[in-house]
Amino acid sequence: MQGEARNYEITLTTSEGRQLHLNMTHTPVFVDQQITGVFMIVRDITNKKEYEAKINYLAFHDSLTGLPNRRFVEQQLDQVIMEAQKTDQQVYVLFLDLDHFKLVNDSLGHDFGDLLLQEASLRLQDCVGEKGTVSRLGGDEFMVILTDVTEKEVSSMANEINQRIEQAFFIHGHELYITTSIGISRYPEDGQDRSVLMRNADAAMYAAKDKGKNSFHLYAPNLEQAVNDKMNIQNELNRALARQEFLLHYQPQVCAESGTIVGVEALIRWDHPERGLLLPDLFISVAEETGLIVPIGEWVLRTACKQNKQWQEQGLMPLRVAVNLSARQFLKQDFSQMVAEILHQTGLAPEYLELEITESSMIDVQRATQALKELKELGVHVAIDDFGTGYSSLSTI
Repeated sequence: MQGEARNYEITLTTSEGRQLHLNMTHTPVFVDQQITGVFMIVRDITNKKEYEAKINYLAFHDSLTGLPNRRFVEQQLDQVIMEAQKTDQQVYVLFLDLDHFKLVNDSLGHDFGDLLLQEASLRLQDCVGEKGTVSRLGGDEFMVILTDVTEKEVSSMANEINQRIEQAFFIHGHELYITTSIGISRYPEDGQDRSVLMRNADAAMYAAKDKGKNSFHLYAPNLEQAVNDKMNIQNELNRALARQEFLLHYQPQVCAESGTIVGVEALIRWDHPERGLLLPDLFISVAEETGLIVPIGEWVLRTACKQNKQWQEQGLMPLRVAVNLSARQFLKQDFSQMVAEILHQTGLAPEYLELEITESSMIDVQRATQALKELKELGVHVAIDDFGTGYSSLSTI
Protein backbone atom coordinates (compact mmCIF):
# COMPACT_ATOMS: atom_id res chain seq x y z
CA MET A 1 0.00 0.00 0.00
CA GLN A 2 3.09 2.23 0.15
CA GLY A 3 3.72 1.77 -3.56
CA GLU A 4 6.51 -0.85 -3.55
CA ALA A 5 6.27 -4.51 -4.58
CA ARG A 6 7.09 -7.21 -2.00
CA ASN A 7 8.23 -10.81 -2.34
CA TYR A 8 8.52 -13.22 0.58
CA GLU A 9 7.91 -16.83 1.64
CA ILE A 10 5.55 -18.13 4.27
CA THR A 11 4.69 -21.53 5.74
CA LEU A 12 1.10 -22.42 6.50
CA THR A 13 -0.32 -25.52 8.14
CA THR A 14 -3.37 -27.08 6.54
CA SER A 15 -6.30 -28.47 8.49
CA GLU A 16 -4.83 -31.96 7.89
CA GLY A 17 -1.59 -30.86 9.57
CA ARG A 18 0.47 -30.71 6.35
CA GLN A 19 2.92 -27.85 5.92
CA LEU A 20 2.39 -25.68 2.86
CA HIS A 21 5.27 -23.51 1.64
CA LEU A 22 4.20 -20.49 -0.42
CA ASN A 23 6.02 -17.77 -2.32
CA MET A 24 4.07 -14.51 -2.10
CA THR A 25 4.39 -11.55 -4.47
CA HIS A 26 2.42 -8.35 -3.78
CA THR A 27 2.34 -5.64 -6.46
CA PRO A 28 0.57 -2.29 -6.01
CA VAL A 29 -2.16 -1.41 -8.54
CA PHE A 30 -2.11 2.22 -9.71
CA VAL A 31 -5.08 4.05 -11.26
CA ASP A 32 -4.51 7.71 -12.09
CA GLN A 33 -1.34 7.57 -9.99
CA GLN A 34 -3.31 6.45 -6.99
CA ILE A 35 -2.96 3.03 -5.34
CA THR A 36 -6.32 1.42 -5.70
CA GLY A 37 -5.39 -2.12 -4.68
CA VAL A 38 -2.80 -4.82 -4.51
CA PHE A 39 -2.30 -7.58 -7.07
CA MET A 40 -1.25 -10.80 -5.28
CA ILE A 41 0.53 -13.78 -6.86
CA VAL A 42 0.77 -16.94 -4.76
CA ARG A 43 3.03 -19.78 -5.88
CA ASP A 44 3.08 -23.18 -4.17
CA ILE A 45 6.77 -24.10 -3.61
CA THR A 46 6.14 -26.99 -1.19
CA ASN A 47 7.68 -29.63 -3.47
CA LYS A 48 10.70 -27.43 -4.11
CA LYS A 49 11.25 -26.85 -0.38
CA GLU A 50 10.88 -30.53 0.44
CA TYR A 51 13.33 -31.43 -2.32
CA GLU A 52 15.85 -28.85 -1.08
CA ALA A 53 15.47 -30.16 2.47
CA LYS A 54 16.04 -33.72 1.28
CA ILE A 55 19.14 -32.72 -0.69
CA ASN A 56 20.48 -30.81 2.30
CA TYR A 57 19.79 -33.78 4.59
CA LEU A 58 21.57 -36.21 2.26
CA ALA A 59 24.52 -33.85 1.98
CA PHE A 60 25.08 -33.90 5.74
CA HIS A 61 23.77 -37.31 6.82
CA ASP A 62 24.75 -40.92 6.28
CA SER A 63 22.19 -42.70 4.11
CA LEU A 64 22.59 -46.07 5.89
CA THR A 65 22.36 -45.09 9.57
CA GLY A 66 20.80 -41.63 9.37
CA LEU A 67 23.63 -40.25 11.49
CA PRO A 68 25.43 -37.02 10.62
CA ASN A 69 28.25 -37.71 8.17
CA ARG A 70 31.90 -36.62 8.09
CA ARG A 71 31.10 -33.33 6.36
CA PHE A 72 28.58 -32.38 9.04
CA VAL A 73 30.68 -33.42 12.01
CA GLU A 74 33.79 -31.64 10.75
CA GLN A 75 31.85 -28.38 10.50
CA GLN A 76 30.33 -29.09 13.91
CA LEU A 77 33.76 -29.66 15.45
CA ASP A 78 35.08 -26.40 13.98
CA GLN A 79 32.16 -24.55 15.54
CA VAL A 80 32.54 -26.28 18.91
CA ILE A 81 36.26 -25.41 19.02
CA MET A 82 35.51 -21.74 18.30
CA GLU A 83 33.01 -21.64 21.16
CA ALA A 84 35.41 -23.46 23.49
CA GLN A 85 38.09 -20.87 22.80
CA LYS A 86 35.78 -18.19 24.21
CA THR A 87 34.61 -20.15 27.24
CA ASP A 88 37.80 -22.10 28.10
CA GLN A 89 35.86 -25.36 27.95
CA GLN A 90 37.30 -28.74 27.02
CA VAL A 91 36.17 -30.62 23.93
CA TYR A 92 36.49 -34.40 23.64
CA VAL A 93 36.68 -36.26 20.34
CA LEU A 94 36.04 -40.02 20.33
CA PHE A 95 36.99 -42.21 17.38
CA LEU A 96 35.34 -45.65 17.30
CA ASP A 97 36.01 -48.65 15.10
CA LEU A 98 34.13 -51.97 15.19
CA ASP A 99 36.63 -54.75 15.85
CA HIS A 100 36.37 -57.74 13.51
CA PHE A 101 33.68 -56.01 11.44
CA LYS A 102 35.35 -57.04 8.19
CA LEU A 103 34.85 -60.66 9.25
CA VAL A 104 31.09 -60.13 9.09
CA ASN A 105 31.31 -58.83 5.53
CA ASP A 106 33.67 -61.64 4.55
CA SER A 107 31.65 -64.47 6.09
CA LEU A 108 28.05 -63.26 5.73
CA GLY A 109 28.12 -60.52 3.10
CA HIS A 110 27.64 -56.76 3.05
CA ASP A 111 23.88 -56.95 3.62
CA PHE A 112 24.51 -58.43 7.08
CA GLY A 113 27.27 -55.87 7.60
CA ASP A 114 24.88 -53.02 6.84
CA LEU A 115 22.29 -54.33 9.29
CA LEU A 116 24.99 -54.70 11.93
CA LEU A 117 26.11 -51.10 11.37
CA GLN A 118 22.55 -49.87 11.76
CA GLU A 119 22.09 -51.75 15.03
CA ALA A 120 25.49 -50.65 16.35
CA SER A 121 24.69 -47.01 15.53
CA LEU A 122 21.45 -47.26 17.55
CA ARG A 123 23.34 -48.60 20.55
CA LEU A 124 25.92 -45.86 20.20
CA GLN A 125 23.28 -43.14 20.05
CA ASP A 126 21.58 -44.64 23.07
CA CYS A 127 24.81 -44.45 25.08
CA VAL A 128 25.62 -40.86 24.09
CA GLY A 129 22.08 -39.50 24.17
CA GLU A 130 21.83 -35.72 24.33
CA LYS A 131 25.33 -35.36 25.76
CA GLY A 132 27.10 -35.19 22.40
CA THR A 133 27.01 -35.54 18.62
CA VAL A 134 27.35 -39.00 17.07
CA SER A 135 28.38 -39.38 13.43
CA ARG A 136 29.45 -42.08 11.01
CA LEU A 137 32.67 -41.22 9.21
CA GLY A 138 32.45 -44.13 6.79
CA GLY A 139 32.73 -47.91 6.80
CA ASP A 140 32.69 -49.09 10.41
CA GLU A 141 34.18 -45.88 11.82
CA PHE A 142 32.17 -43.53 14.05
CA MET A 143 32.98 -40.28 15.80
CA VAL A 144 31.53 -38.60 18.90
CA ILE A 145 31.94 -34.95 19.99
CA LEU A 146 31.44 -34.16 23.67
CA THR A 147 31.52 -30.77 25.41
CA ASP A 148 30.94 -29.56 28.93
CA VAL A 149 31.90 -32.94 30.42
CA THR A 150 34.69 -34.14 32.69
CA GLU A 151 37.34 -36.69 31.77
CA LYS A 152 35.77 -39.09 34.27
CA GLU A 153 32.41 -38.78 32.53
CA VAL A 154 34.02 -39.38 29.13
CA SER A 155 35.80 -42.49 30.40
CA SER A 156 32.56 -43.76 31.92
CA MET A 157 30.74 -43.25 28.62
CA ALA A 158 33.50 -44.99 26.64
CA ASN A 159 33.33 -47.94 29.02
CA GLU A 160 29.54 -48.08 28.64
CA ILE A 161 29.89 -48.09 24.83
CA ASN A 162 32.36 -50.98 25.02
CA GLN A 163 29.94 -52.96 27.17
CA ARG A 164 26.91 -52.28 24.97
CA ILE A 165 28.61 -53.13 21.69
CA GLU A 166 30.05 -56.44 22.96
CA GLN A 167 26.56 -57.76 23.69
CA ALA A 168 25.24 -60.24 21.13
CA PHE A 169 23.64 -58.98 17.90
CA PHE A 170 20.82 -61.13 16.49
CA ILE A 171 20.47 -60.57 12.75
CA HIS A 172 18.41 -62.86 10.50
CA GLY A 173 18.92 -65.87 12.73
CA HIS A 174 22.64 -65.28 13.20
CA GLU A 175 24.10 -64.58 16.63
CA LEU A 176 26.99 -62.17 16.04
CA TYR A 177 29.62 -60.87 18.45
CA ILE A 178 31.81 -57.84 17.83
CA THR A 179 33.58 -55.30 20.01
CA THR A 180 34.71 -51.71 19.56
CA SER A 181 37.99 -49.86 20.08
CA ILE A 182 37.81 -46.19 21.10
CA GLY A 183 40.41 -43.44 20.88
CA ILE A 184 39.98 -40.14 22.73
CA SER A 185 41.62 -36.75 22.16
CA ARG A 186 41.03 -33.51 24.07
CA TYR A 187 40.96 -29.83 23.18
CA PRO A 188 43.12 -27.94 23.88
CA GLU A 189 45.66 -30.44 25.35
CA ASP A 190 45.88 -32.74 22.31
CA GLY A 191 45.29 -30.26 19.50
CA GLN A 192 44.18 -26.74 18.68
CA ASP A 193 42.20 -27.48 15.53
CA ARG A 194 39.90 -30.06 14.02
CA SER A 195 42.40 -31.97 11.87
CA VAL A 196 44.89 -32.47 14.71
CA LEU A 197 42.22 -33.58 17.18
CA MET A 198 40.78 -36.09 14.72
CA ARG A 199 44.19 -37.44 13.78
CA ASN A 200 45.17 -37.89 17.42
CA ALA A 201 41.88 -39.56 18.32
CA ASP A 202 42.49 -41.95 15.42
CA ALA A 203 45.98 -42.72 16.74
CA ALA A 204 44.58 -43.38 20.21
CA MET A 205 41.99 -45.72 18.71
CA TYR A 206 44.71 -47.85 17.11
CA ALA A 207 46.49 -47.92 20.45
CA ALA A 208 43.31 -49.36 21.96
CA LYS A 209 43.31 -52.02 19.25
CA ASP A 210 46.94 -52.87 19.94
CA LYS A 211 46.30 -53.45 23.63
CA GLY A 212 43.65 -56.06 22.95
CA LYS A 213 40.63 -54.29 21.43
CA ASN A 214 37.29 -53.82 23.21
CA SER A 215 38.76 -50.91 25.19
CA PHE A 216 39.39 -47.16 25.04
CA HIS A 217 42.62 -45.20 25.09
CA LEU A 218 43.43 -41.54 25.74
CA TYR A 219 45.83 -39.88 23.34
CA ALA A 220 49.47 -39.48 24.34
CA PRO A 221 52.24 -37.82 22.26
CA ASN A 222 54.25 -41.04 21.85
CA LEU A 223 51.40 -42.67 19.92
CA GLU A 224 52.28 -40.89 16.68
CA GLN A 225 55.51 -42.83 16.30
CA ALA A 226 53.63 -46.08 16.86
CA VAL A 227 51.17 -45.17 14.09
CA ASN A 228 54.04 -44.35 11.71
CA ASP A 229 55.71 -47.68 12.52
CA LYS A 230 52.47 -49.50 11.78
CA MET A 231 52.13 -47.80 8.41
CA ASN A 232 55.68 -48.79 7.51
CA ILE A 233 55.04 -52.40 8.50
CA GLN A 234 51.86 -52.43 6.45
CA ASN A 235 53.77 -51.28 3.37
CA GLU A 236 56.47 -53.92 3.89
CA LEU A 237 54.25 -56.94 4.57
CA ASN A 238 53.29 -57.48 0.93
CA ARG A 239 56.95 -57.47 -0.04
CA ALA A 240 57.84 -59.83 2.80
CA LEU A 241 55.30 -62.39 1.61
CA ALA A 242 56.50 -62.17 -1.99
CA ARG A 243 60.16 -62.46 -0.97
CA GLN A 244 59.51 -65.32 1.47
CA GLU A 245 60.94 -63.48 4.45
CA PHE A 246 58.79 -65.42 6.93
CA LEU A 247 59.98 -68.52 8.77
CA LEU A 248 58.67 -70.85 11.44
CA HIS A 249 60.10 -71.73 14.82
CA TYR A 250 58.77 -74.82 16.57
CA GLN A 251 58.14 -74.72 20.30
CA PRO A 252 58.00 -78.13 21.98
CA GLN A 253 54.94 -79.12 23.98
CA VAL A 254 56.03 -81.23 26.95
CA CYS A 255 53.98 -83.59 29.09
CA ALA A 256 54.28 -82.22 32.63
CA GLU A 257 54.04 -85.69 34.17
CA SER A 258 56.56 -87.64 32.07
CA GLY A 259 58.69 -84.83 30.64
CA THR A 260 58.41 -86.24 27.12
CA ILE A 261 57.73 -84.10 24.07
CA VAL A 262 54.19 -84.75 22.85
CA GLY A 263 53.86 -82.08 20.20
CA VAL A 264 55.13 -78.81 18.79
CA GLU A 265 53.58 -75.42 18.14
CA ALA A 266 54.44 -73.54 14.95
CA LEU A 267 55.39 -69.92 15.67
CA ILE A 268 55.89 -67.43 12.86
CA ARG A 269 58.83 -65.04 12.68
CA TRP A 270 59.68 -62.31 10.18
CA ASP A 271 63.30 -62.23 9.07
CA HIS A 272 63.27 -58.54 8.22
CA PRO A 273 66.19 -57.50 5.99
CA GLU A 274 66.88 -54.35 8.05
CA ARG A 275 65.33 -54.87 11.50
CA GLY A 276 66.32 -58.48 11.99
CA LEU A 277 64.08 -61.17 13.46
CA LEU A 278 60.64 -59.75 14.34
CA LEU A 279 58.20 -61.40 16.72
CA PRO A 280 54.55 -61.76 15.63
CA ASP A 281 53.22 -59.13 18.04
CA LEU A 282 54.93 -56.52 15.85
CA PHE A 283 53.16 -57.42 12.62
CA ILE A 284 50.30 -59.93 13.02
CA SER A 285 47.73 -57.30 14.05
CA VAL A 286 48.61 -55.26 10.96
CA ALA A 287 48.31 -58.38 8.81
CA GLU A 288 44.83 -59.00 10.23
CA GLU A 289 43.70 -55.43 9.53
CA THR A 290 44.93 -55.53 5.93
CA GLY A 291 43.68 -59.04 5.17
CA LEU A 292 47.21 -60.33 4.53
CA ILE A 293 46.71 -62.72 7.44
CA VAL A 294 44.84 -65.05 5.05
CA PRO A 295 47.74 -65.76 2.63
CA ILE A 296 50.27 -65.62 5.50
CA GLY A 297 48.16 -68.05 7.53
CA GLU A 298 47.86 -70.44 4.60
CA TRP A 299 51.65 -70.37 4.18
CA VAL A 300 52.11 -71.14 7.89
CA LEU A 301 49.68 -74.05 7.76
CA ARG A 302 51.21 -75.53 4.62
CA THR A 303 54.78 -75.10 5.87
CA ALA A 304 54.05 -76.64 9.28
CA CYS A 305 52.28 -79.67 7.76
CA LYS A 306 55.09 -80.19 5.25
CA GLN A 307 57.75 -79.98 7.99
CA ASN A 308 55.90 -82.42 10.25
CA LYS A 309 55.61 -84.93 7.42
CA GLN A 310 59.35 -84.58 6.71
CA TRP A 311 60.18 -85.30 10.36
CA GLN A 312 58.10 -88.47 10.22
CA GLU A 313 59.80 -89.55 6.99
CA GLN A 314 63.17 -89.05 8.70
CA GLY A 315 62.16 -91.61 11.31
CA LEU A 316 61.31 -89.25 14.18
CA MET A 317 58.46 -90.12 16.50
CA PRO A 318 55.15 -88.85 15.08
CA LEU A 319 54.05 -85.66 16.82
CA ARG A 320 51.11 -83.35 16.57
CA VAL A 321 51.87 -79.85 15.19
CA ALA A 322 49.74 -76.98 16.45
CA VAL A 323 49.02 -73.98 14.22
CA ASN A 324 47.38 -70.74 15.37
CA LEU A 325 44.49 -69.45 13.28
CA SER A 326 43.14 -65.95 12.94
CA ALA A 327 39.40 -65.37 13.04
CA ARG A 328 39.52 -64.13 9.45
CA GLN A 329 41.00 -67.46 8.31
CA PHE A 330 38.68 -69.60 10.38
CA LEU A 331 35.47 -67.94 9.13
CA LYS A 332 36.28 -68.17 5.42
CA GLN A 333 33.71 -70.27 3.63
CA ASP A 334 36.31 -72.55 2.04
CA PHE A 335 38.58 -72.89 5.08
CA SER A 336 37.89 -76.58 5.78
CA GLN A 337 38.39 -77.38 2.12
CA MET A 338 41.75 -75.58 2.16
CA VAL A 339 42.87 -77.59 5.21
CA ALA A 340 41.86 -80.82 3.47
CA GLU A 341 43.82 -79.87 0.34
CA ILE A 342 46.96 -79.00 2.33
CA LEU A 343 46.80 -82.31 4.22
CA HIS A 344 46.40 -84.16 0.93
CA GLN A 345 49.23 -82.27 -0.80
CA THR A 346 51.69 -82.66 2.08
CA GLY A 347 50.67 -86.22 2.93
CA LEU A 348 50.24 -85.46 6.63
CA ALA A 349 47.62 -87.53 8.43
CA PRO A 350 44.91 -85.27 9.97
CA GLU A 351 45.44 -86.64 13.51
CA TYR A 352 48.89 -84.98 13.52
CA LEU A 353 47.48 -81.48 12.97
CA GLU A 354 46.02 -79.30 15.71
CA LEU A 355 44.38 -75.95 14.93
CA GLU A 356 44.30 -73.34 17.69
CA ILE A 357 41.44 -70.85 17.50
CA THR A 358 40.51 -68.00 19.84
CA GLU A 359 37.10 -67.21 21.22
CA SER A 360 37.08 -64.09 19.04
CA SER A 361 36.65 -66.48 16.11
CA MET A 362 33.10 -67.04 17.39
CA ILE A 363 31.98 -63.68 16.04
CA ASP A 364 29.44 -65.64 13.96
CA VAL A 365 28.30 -68.56 16.09
CA GLN A 366 26.49 -70.38 13.29
CA ARG A 367 29.40 -70.19 10.86
CA ALA A 368 31.92 -71.13 13.58
CA THR A 369 29.84 -74.15 14.60
CA GLN A 370 29.68 -75.36 11.01
CA ALA A 371 33.44 -74.91 10.56
CA LEU A 372 34.16 -76.90 13.74
CA LYS A 373 31.94 -79.73 12.55
CA GLU A 374 33.73 -79.82 9.20
CA LEU A 375 37.12 -79.94 10.90
CA LYS A 376 35.92 -82.73 13.16
CA GLU A 377 34.87 -84.72 10.10
CA LEU A 378 38.36 -84.20 8.64
CA GLY A 379 39.88 -85.70 11.78
CA VAL A 380 42.06 -82.75 12.81
CA HIS A 381 42.27 -81.61 16.43
CA VAL A 382 40.99 -78.22 17.64
CA ALA A 383 42.18 -76.30 20.69
CA ILE A 384 40.83 -73.06 22.18
CA ASP A 385 43.54 -70.45 22.72
CA ASP A 386 43.18 -67.66 25.31
CA PHE A 387 40.10 -69.38 26.72
CA GLY A 388 37.92 -67.12 28.85
CA THR A 389 38.88 -63.87 27.11
CA GLY A 390 36.25 -63.98 24.36
CA TYR A 391 32.59 -64.74 24.01
CA SER A 392 30.25 -66.83 26.12
CA SER A 393 28.77 -68.16 22.87
CA LEU A 394 31.18 -71.09 23.17
CA SER A 395 28.60 -72.65 25.48
CA THR A 396 26.35 -73.26 22.48
CA ILE A 397 28.93 -75.34 20.60
